[in-house]
Amino acid sequence: MSTAQRLVLILLALAVVATFGVLAMLIAGGTAGRRQLTASPTPAAGTPAPGASSTPIVAPATPGALLTPPPTRPAPVVSPSAASVDWLGTGDFNGDGRLDLAAVDALQGTLTLYAGSGNGWEGPADALSMLLRRSIAGRPVAYAVADLDADGASDLLVGVGGAPDEQGLLLVWGRRALPETPWMTRRVALRGAPLAVLVSADAGRSTAYVMLADGFQTLSFGSERQARLLPFVPASVKADGMQAGAALLRTGDGAPAICYVGEPAGGVGASVSAFQPAALSGAAVLDLEMLPAVPRALLAGVAGSGALLVWEGDVVRVGRPQTDGGRPTWAWEGALRLEQPARALWLARLGPGQAPALLALGRERTGVFRYPLPAGSETTPQPTRYDAHGVVLALVAGDVDGDGRDDLVLAVHGSAGDVRFQTWAAASYDW
Repeated sequence: MSTAQRLVLILLALAVVATFGVLAMLIAGGTAGRRQLTASPTPAAGTPAPGASSTPIVAPATPGALLTPPPTRPAPVVSPSAASVDWLGTGDFNGDGRLDLAAVDALQGTLTLYAGSGNGWEGPADALSMLLRRSIAGRPVAYAVADLDADGASDLLVGVGGAPDEQGLLLVWGRRALPETPWMTRRVALRGAPLAVLVSADAGRSTAYVMLADGFQTLSFGSERQARLLPFVPASVKADGMQAGAALLRTGDGAPAICYVGEPAGGVGASVSAFQPAALSGAAVLDLEMLPAVPRALLAGVAGSGALLVWEGDVVRVGRPQTDGGRPTWAWEGALRLEQPARALWLARLGPGQAPALLALGRERTGVFRYPLPAGSETTPQPTRYDAHGVVLALVAGDVDGDGRDDLVLAVHGSAGDVRFQTWAAASYDW
């Protein structure tokens, strides 16, 4: 074999060896890649892999089809009945002679007026006949219903707190029974955040007393539907964490008296204070009664009873403002001890000719307890319990069916998670 032939054989052998080396490297690389994929953690069901989109991709139904995301489901529609109710009030807002219902959801900032049928309200909120729904900018905290302009239709006042530019008084003017007439609303600026709203009607004009942290801002209303500012009444008030911190009563001579929880001069405890707004420019604030601590609520008597209830812990005391030489004085008339812990209290005149009764919402919020008002020394009466079959959110008393007796209207959070209204007619209950 010649030298040239030997050289060709050596080159061929080297080429074969190189080819086998490349194939071995490729095989080793592929095996390593498969081992790496096998060792990667598998995401849990429903969890996108790192870096992947959370939107699932639908595999193509036919070869060559484009990958497309699934159709987007519309967001669930939240009906009005899914909201809450923090306050209920009654009034003839459309002037048809029947009581209508006002409901406020403070969390969502909505005010709703429901038309009265003369038989009360039953069922889910979104199944009722609605007169008006309005958003409220800010946090509704205080309410009052009165015919401010003496036109025969009730008006609504809502004290609104929150940011400084949201604080004010929202006025919703009632309208006579003219469906084509739009609802009129107006916002009145206040010098601070409202804590309570009271209204007194005298001589064809109405006066609103808005309690602020440093006193009472007063506004006068007439048929022209204009708010006229009256002199400010300075006072040191306490109302944090209270169900109600002020009440308007009538003294023995018929004059209005504004009672509220104040801060005594020494700064210890609290006081039941009052002033008569007959001469606002010179109104004197008097501390009528000293209290060891801030009470949970002040409640005004109903139907001209003139009684004021002071709720302290599990004791409710009944007092009555009087006049002595033209100045308000104070007299206690009795006290009762609540048999069950209560979350909230209301006053209502239940039944013809009966004295006002105290209504207490139980701690579990599923039962309403009725107590007679005390007279004399402290008593612990056995209350009458009424079951609401749900969690009571708010309650109001009013003559819904026109029989001369107060009925109860409740907003109840039912088992289905919605808000339902109940009307407890006086004719059906042994008040």
